[in-house]
Amino acid sequence: MKSTDLNSGPSVAPILGGAVATARLPLRGKSSRGFVLLEVIIATVLLAASLLVFAQWQQVQQQQQQRHQWLADTERLQQAVRSYWIDKGQPPPTFAQLQQHGHLQQLTTPWQQPWLLQPQQRYVNLRLTAPSAAAASWLAGQIVGASANAEQVLVTVWQPAQSYHPDSPYLYRVAITDAPQLNQMHTDLDLRQHNLLGIDQLRASAWYGQSLSAPEAQLVQVQSEHGHFTMVTAAQAVIGGISMDQVWQRITEYQQLWDLCVARGGCQG
Repeated sequence: MKSTDLNSGPSVAPILGGAVATARLPLRGKSSRGFVLLEVIIATVLLAASLLVFAQWQQVQQQQQQRHQWLADTERLQQAVRSYWIDKGQPPPTFAQLQQHGHLQQLTTPWQQPWLLQPQQRYVNLRLTAPSAAAASWLAGQIVGASANAEQVLVTVWQPAQSYHPDSPYLYRVAITDAPQLNQMHTDLDLRQHNLLGIDQLRASAWYGQSLSAPEAQLVQVQSEHGHFTMVTAAQAVIGGISMDQVWQRITEYQQLWDLCVARGGCQG
């Protein structure tokens, strides 16, 4: 029996009636094998690229989650310092003291660098060394009251109000109900030519200034060398040592005399 080579070209086969039919089978040469190999290469490259993108995305997610954990633990550390200060009446001397007294448990620190506690009289500095100045700047920008100097990150934790002495020299910008003196000034406030904005009500025993602009003002006494007003409403006003009530009375008297004179025909307008 004669064998047939599929890659040899035409194939001859007998059919009914003795006729011979010739059929050409598809050739599978080098070009076909090269095309299949190219498809495999493209699929492999696409799969590798997809895996690379997924790995990078997963790495970014892990970094973001880790950074959120750093910030949360830093806030826990600040709160632990305040809690220790309130309980003991003094700032914590070391990081170990916070853990020994139960104010702080396990803590995740940025870049696995330890926080150093530097207690002062009225505040505690938390200092950490970042791997670079850019990293230190980023971390300081995420924490309220933090600052960066080169690779150093400094977080200041102020003495909590609950531990303040009644004669504390510090002023709080939020209401302290149990220590109202912390919201009171005991000296002059020098703004050094800066503006004072957003005032709802202003109560003062005396005011000295170059200009005053307000949609509505209720003043008991005003002293000024020069003034330009569209409308002034006052219960009593004294200008140049003369009461405006007296001036108005004089004007009224003059008006009455003028009207009387006109009525008698002796005065003409």
